[in-house]
Amino acid sequence: MNNYKKWTGAQREESYRLFCKAKNMGLIEEPHKCEICGQTKGILMTHNSDYDVTLNYLPKLLEGTANEEEKAQIQHVLIPLCWRCHMILHSYHRNPTAYRKYFHEVKIGKQYPPVYKHDFNILKENGF
Repeated sequence: MNNYKKWTGAQREESYRLFCKAKNMGLIEEPHKCEICGQTKGILMTHNSDYDVTLNYLPKLLEGTANEEEKAQIQHVLIPLCWRCHMILHSYHRNPTAYRKYFHEVKIGKQYPPVYKHDFNILKENGF
């Protein structure tokens, strides 16, 4: 993985490994609905907004020692997103105007069709 914001690729890989282990153990549920646009079909993913939280608290969750506040913080930073919202969220620097336009549209109720495959050409309709 590449570096992202203040986290190294190695930190992100470790966080992802812990996330996958917790998910496989049933400690983290599969995403069912995009938190941004409400999409329930197609590819749904989990966006990690704070690797510090997952690196610090997922090991405790896996050990069974995480307290309720730590569990709540994990839930707070692991955001269920549809593929389109997730990819556009990571595309801010590529086209900030298109980014703002897309998220404004979904905020006021526009529903884009679900995405069923990792095809970045799909994002062209949103200006990316």
